[in-house]
Amino acid sequence: MRSLGVSFRACVLEGASVFKLKRVRFLLRCLVFPPVHVHLTSDMLAHTHARCGASDSEAAIVLLHGFLGDRRDVEPLRQKLGALADCISLDLPGHGDSAWMPTIDAGTSAVDAALATLEALCPPPARLLLVGYSMGGRVALQLAARLPPPRLAGLVILSGSPGLDDGALREARLSRDVALAARLRAMTPPHFDEWLRREWYRAALWGGRLQEHPSFERMLLRRTDGAQPRDRAASLERESVGRQPSCWPWLEAPPAPVLYVAGEEDEAYCKVATRLAEHSGGLARGGEQAWRRPALTIGSTSLGVAEPVERRLVRVAVLPAAGHALLLEAPHPTSFANRLDRANRGLANRSDREAVGLRARR
Repeated sequence: MRSLGVSFRACVLEGASVFKLKRVRFLLRCLVFPPVHVHLTSDMLAHTHARCGASDSEAAIVLLHGFLGDRRDVEPLRQKLGALADCISLDLPGHGDSAWMPTIDAGTSAVDAALATLEALCPPPARLLLVGYSMGGRVALQLAARLPPPRLAGLVILSGSPGLDDGALREARLSRDVALAARLRAMTPPHFDEWLRREWYRAALWGGRLQEHPSFERMLLRRTDGAQPRDRAASLERESVGRQPSCWPWLEAPPAPVLYVAGEEDEAYCKVATRLAEHSGGLARGGEQAWRRPALTIGSTSLGVAEPVERRLVRVAVLPAAGHALLLEAPHPTSFANRLDRANRGLANRSDREAVGLRARR
């Protein structure tokens, strides 16, 4: 596998004339987290792009992190999935290195910025398999709805919202997000760390054991050493579910296979999974024989995809003993990568399998 990027020295030489003092932190992060494509004269998001020499007919896998995170959250998956296909992970606006890049307009939506970046990295007719977690799942879903159908190879949503149908609910959600954004803007770094521990990660959707997880402190460090709270505040307002167009109609007849995954301790997203299952032919839960053919293994839990049903391209799974933090609690990167090929092909109709599938390189 060959990774593409620019050297730290090149970043310094090219960026010295345009970066102000606050951009120095971005340059230092380039040194400790290579490789990163730095485009000072374009609208591209900070990203990691690893190429494995896949053929033009194979889809590139795109990984999108959640709110408060960055592409380091999906780095274990990117490293493993790189054995299957070209793999791209992005820092969404207001997060990670993208928050420090002067070429990213603060008013640009995550969907627009991601689409522009992917158009530059994987121009048509290249096909894309989108994998998004939480906010990244919402961005991936909106990207899928905007891509021309031939460009979309598949969509994997990990605890992401398809949007709200009710206008009053959208207004209420936007009001809550705007209020939280105002709090974030007023936070100092120590206050932000305290808020994460005592409030944000104690919410019900995370389940009751997240802070006991051995990787929790490392995840928390990624939250506090990245973009500033004010950058996350702008992202929260801009990408609020209250502003998101409803993608439920698109999910009624998607042009490519969709896999939706939620943790059983995440009540809000279990409701989304249940609603999707009501329209797509069944819900798979750990321990049940809802699916007949194994397709995706996460940790010790074997998930599967039912035999193809005409026009039913959406499949749903609920993972046991997991809350909203699926990237931390549930996946085992090697198993996820090795099974994604089967999951992708199993989700598709029989006539679509050959076109959609990715070939694992062993």
